[in-house]
Amino acid sequence: LLVEMAVSDDMGSTESCRVTIGNGTLSVRAGLKQLLADPLLHTLSPQERASAEIVLAEVLNNVVEHAYARYDGETEITVNHGANGIYFSVTDHGLPFPGGNLPKGDLPDFGTDPGLPEGGFGWNLIRSLTRNLTYRRSGAQNRLRFQVVASELL
Repeated sequence: LLVEMAVSDDMGSTESCRVTIGNGTLSVRAGLKQLLADPLLHTLSPQERASAEIVLAEVLNNVVEHAYARYDGETEITVNHGANGIYFSVTDHGLPFPGGNLPKGDLPDFGTDPGLPEGGFGWNLIRSLTRNLTYRRSGAQNRLRFQVVASELL
Protein backbone atom coordinates (compact mmCIF):
# COMPACT_ATOMS: atom_id res chain seq x y z
CA LEU A 1 0.00 0.00 0.00
CA LEU A 2 1.54 3.28 -1.13
CA VAL A 3 0.03 6.60 -0.04
CA GLU A 4 1.07 9.95 -1.46
CA MET A 5 -0.27 13.41 -0.65
CA ALA A 6 0.35 15.94 -3.39
CA VAL A 7 -0.69 19.25 -4.85
CA SER A 8 -2.19 18.77 -8.29
CA ASP A 9 -4.21 20.70 -10.82
CA ASP A 10 -5.57 17.51 -12.48
CA MET A 11 -9.29 18.05 -13.22
CA GLY A 12 -9.13 21.59 -11.81
CA SER A 13 -8.18 20.59 -8.29
CA THR A 14 -5.84 22.10 -5.75
CA GLU A 15 -5.41 19.12 -3.40
CA SER A 16 -5.01 15.43 -4.06
CA CYS A 17 -4.27 12.08 -2.50
CA ARG A 18 -2.91 9.08 -4.36
CA VAL A 19 -3.13 5.51 -3.07
CA THR A 20 -1.67 2.51 -4.89
CA ILE A 21 -2.90 -0.92 -3.90
CA GLY A 22 -2.00 -4.44 -4.89
CA ASN A 23 -4.43 -7.05 -6.15
CA GLY A 24 -6.68 -8.91 -3.72
CA THR A 25 -9.46 -8.26 -1.23
CA LEU A 26 -7.09 -7.49 1.67
CA SER A 27 -5.37 -4.81 -0.43
CA VAL A 28 -8.76 -3.36 -1.39
CA ARG A 29 -9.77 -3.17 2.27
CA ALA A 30 -6.50 -1.49 3.26
CA GLY A 31 -6.76 0.95 0.35
CA LEU A 32 -10.37 1.83 1.18
CA LYS A 33 -9.46 2.39 4.81
CA GLN A 34 -6.66 4.76 3.80
CA LEU A 35 -8.83 6.63 1.29
CA LEU A 36 -11.70 7.07 3.74
CA ALA A 37 -9.29 8.47 6.34
CA ASP A 38 -8.06 11.13 3.93
CA PRO A 39 -9.13 14.69 4.81
CA LEU A 40 -10.41 15.27 1.27
CA LEU A 41 -13.22 12.76 1.81
CA HIS A 42 -14.15 14.47 5.06
CA THR A 43 -15.29 17.52 3.06
CA LEU A 44 -18.22 15.35 1.94
CA SER A 45 -21.40 15.02 3.95
CA PRO A 46 -21.76 11.68 5.79
CA GLN A 47 -24.22 10.48 3.11
CA GLU A 48 -21.91 11.50 0.25
CA ARG A 49 -18.95 9.88 2.01
CA ALA A 50 -20.94 6.66 2.35
CA SER A 51 -21.78 6.85 -1.37
CA ALA A 52 -18.10 7.35 -2.20
CA GLU A 53 -17.22 4.32 -0.07
CA ILE A 54 -19.81 2.15 -1.86
CA VAL A 55 -18.62 3.28 -5.29
CA LEU A 56 -14.94 2.80 -4.47
CA ALA A 57 -15.58 -0.67 -3.02
CA GLU A 58 -17.58 -1.72 -6.09
CA VAL A 59 -15.02 -0.32 -8.53
CA LEU A 60 -12.00 -1.80 -6.75
CA ASN A 61 -13.64 -5.20 -6.31
CA ASN A 62 -14.48 -5.19 -10.04
CA VAL A 63 -10.83 -4.45 -10.85
CA VAL A 64 -9.71 -7.40 -8.68
CA GLU A 65 -12.37 -9.77 -10.01
CA HIS A 66 -12.37 -8.83 -13.70
CA ALA A 67 -9.45 -6.64 -14.81
CA TYR A 68 -6.91 -8.73 -12.92
CA ALA A 69 -8.74 -12.04 -13.41
CA ARG A 70 -5.74 -13.58 -15.20
CA TYR A 71 -2.82 -11.98 -13.36
CA ASP A 72 -1.93 -9.69 -10.47
CA GLY A 73 -1.32 -6.00 -10.74
CA GLU A 74 -1.54 -2.68 -8.98
CA THR A 75 -4.38 -0.16 -8.98
CA GLU A 76 -3.85 3.54 -8.45
CA ILE A 77 -6.63 5.66 -6.97
CA THR A 78 -6.28 9.43 -7.10
CA VAL A 79 -8.65 11.69 -5.19
CA ASN A 80 -8.83 15.36 -6.13
CA HIS A 81 -10.74 18.23 -4.57
CA GLY A 82 -12.09 20.48 -7.30
CA ALA A 83 -14.44 23.39 -7.63
CA ASN A 84 -17.54 21.20 -7.90
CA GLY A 85 -16.79 18.28 -5.62
CA ILE A 86 -14.49 15.36 -5.18
CA TYR A 87 -13.05 13.65 -8.27
CA PHE A 88 -11.74 10.10 -8.41
CA SER A 89 -9.49 8.45 -10.96
CA VAL A 90 -8.91 4.68 -10.81
CA THR A 91 -6.14 3.33 -13.03
CA ASP A 92 -5.12 -0.28 -13.60
CA HIS A 93 -3.21 -2.33 -16.17
CA GLY A 94 -5.66 -5.21 -16.30
CA LEU A 95 -7.99 -6.53 -18.96
CA PRO A 96 -10.17 -3.95 -20.73
CA PHE A 97 -13.95 -3.77 -20.43
CA PRO A 98 -15.65 -6.05 -22.96
CA GLY A 99 -16.26 -4.05 -26.10
CA GLY A 100 -14.30 -1.13 -24.64
CA ASN A 101 -17.37 0.27 -22.90
CA LEU A 102 -18.64 0.50 -19.34
CA PRO A 103 -21.52 -1.81 -18.44
CA LYS A 104 -24.92 -0.13 -18.78
CA GLY A 105 -25.82 -0.78 -15.17
CA ASP A 106 -29.23 -2.27 -15.87
CA LEU A 107 -30.65 -4.14 -12.91
CA PRO A 108 -30.84 -7.93 -13.30
CA ASP A 109 -34.14 -9.57 -14.19
CA PHE A 110 -35.88 -10.55 -10.98
CA GLY A 111 -38.21 -12.96 -12.83
CA THR A 112 -40.53 -15.06 -10.74
CA ASP A 113 -37.85 -16.42 -8.37
CA PRO A 114 -38.53 -15.01 -4.87
CA GLY A 115 -34.78 -14.78 -4.13
CA LEU A 116 -32.49 -12.03 -5.31
CA PRO A 117 -30.22 -12.75 -8.29
CA GLU A 118 -26.50 -13.05 -7.60
CA GLY A 119 -24.59 -10.08 -9.00
CA GLY A 120 -25.60 -7.39 -11.45
CA PHE A 121 -26.15 -4.58 -8.95
CA GLY A 122 -22.68 -3.00 -8.84
CA TRP A 123 -22.73 -0.91 -12.01
CA ASN A 124 -26.25 0.28 -11.26
CA LEU A 125 -24.99 1.54 -7.89
CA ILE A 126 -21.88 3.10 -9.42
CA ARG A 127 -23.88 4.91 -12.10
CA SER A 128 -26.53 6.14 -9.66
CA LEU A 129 -24.06 7.47 -7.05
CA THR A 130 -21.66 9.33 -9.37
CA ARG A 131 -21.54 12.08 -11.96
CA ASN A 132 -19.24 12.51 -14.94
CA LEU A 133 -18.45 8.79 -15.12
CA THR A 134 -15.98 8.08 -17.92
CA TYR A 135 -13.83 5.17 -19.01
CA ARG A 136 -10.84 5.22 -21.31
CA ARG A 137 -8.50 2.46 -22.42
CA SER A 138 -5.10 3.78 -23.38
CA GLY A 139 -2.55 1.17 -24.42
CA ALA A 140 -2.54 -1.40 -21.62
CA GLN A 141 -4.13 0.96 -19.10
CA ASN A 142 -7.74 1.35 -17.92
CA ARG A 143 -8.76 4.70 -16.44
CA LEU A 144 -12.12 5.19 -14.79
CA ARG A 145 -13.03 8.69 -13.63
CA PHE A 146 -16.03 9.89 -11.70
CA GLN A 147 -17.21 12.66 -9.41
CA VAL A 148 -18.94 12.74 -6.06
CA VAL A 149 -20.53 16.14 -5.52
CA ALA A 150 -20.18 17.80 -2.11
CA SER A 151 -23.56 19.34 -1.25
CA GLU A 152 -21.97 22.39 0.40
CA LEU A 153 -20.26 23.14 -2.93
CA LEU A 154 -23.44 23.16 -5.02
